[in-house]
Amino acid sequence: MRKNTQVAVTMESQMETFIGIDLATKKSKFCVLDAQAQVLFRGEVPTTREDFEKRFAPFVPARIAIETGSVARMADDVLSGMGHTVVVANPRRVSAITKNIKKCDEEDAELLARLVRSDPHLLSPIEHRSATAHEGLSLLRARDLCVRTRTAHVNLVRGMAKGFEVKLPTCEADIFAERISEVVAGTTLGTLLAPILKLITELTKSIDEFDNMLAEFGAKHVPTAKPLQRISGIGPITAIGFALAVDDPKRFPNQRAIGAYFGLVPRRDQSGELDKKLGITKAGDPLIRRLLTQAAQRILMTHSKDCDLKRFGEHLLNAGKTNRKRAVSAVARKLACQMLRILKTGVPYEPNFQLQQEGKKTQT
Repeated sequence: MRKNTQVAVTMESQMETFIGIDLATKKSKFCVLDAQAQVLFRGEVPTTREDFEKRFAPFVPARIAIETGSVARMADDVLSGMGHTVVVANPRRVSAITKNIKKCDEEDAELLARLVRSDPHLLSPIEHRSATAHEGLSLLRARDLCVRTRTAHVNLVRGMAKGFEVKLPTCEADIFAERISEVVAGTTLGTLLAPILKLITELTKSIDEFDNMLAEFGAKHVPTAKPLQRISGIGPITAIGFALAVDDPKRFPNQRAIGAYFGLVPRRDQSGELDKKLGITKAGDPLIRRLLTQAAQRILMTHSKDCDLKRFGEHLLNAGKTNRKRAVSAVARKLACQMLRILKTGVPYEPNFQLQQEGKKTQT
């Protein structure tokens, strides 16, 4: 531990250049500061691996600040590989940039450089996930887009049917196009809906293909997701998505940190004696947060299996301390903690662990 600290101090003393890069798809602006916080020069560089290597090679080693974005992973990989210390800023936490009254690319680059020189923690630095996690989550998001697009088409069909005073049967989305085609066959509505129903059929096929791809990907690269499915309300999509989003469980110092990571903890606005009760932060990956929330809703259903998580949510509702929306968020947060514990320890999920512990205390 002492050796690592000495190495860090040595690197810090050698680091006399600080760079802020405002990344863009085609060309990125950058600002270079010296150890006395004086601007050495500003510039613009094409956002490619070759140009980044050529432009920033003379400054090795430097501390470089960039923001998250579509090209941030590439920039981080290239600059880190050259020997630079790269700090990836979380734009949600750097209001000095987003609320700057003189906001422009040049100003953003200089502000990033000054912040990373002053204290990198001011940028709320994040870490990019592994290549495997990035690939799997990209696959998951593609599937999610198909599902949401199909849902929008199904809602459109039902809305159009009401205008024609046609009552459509209730059915699963997988067989929706086939069932509705039979109902509206030979009618004016059937002619109007034919192209949309065809799109729904194609989307259903694409979703099935994505499901097969995710199943193969999960079995090959995410074996840790399998034990998560023992939790009531957790299916393969949620389990794989959660494991990929967490990537390395050791990144989280404790289980409670996962709630804040996915934006499931309440926001806070406290001043003096005033402490407002606000909604969740909604930080982190919105897809994983939505999957966890949907799982929590299934857990709280009347016909769902009894477990610690369900009793926890019902207690909040029965005590009258919160509404159902807040109770669902609380269950989703506790669910995420349970899933992280399984990933970190490998201990199988026990749905009635707390109930058993209370029973043991009663017997004692």
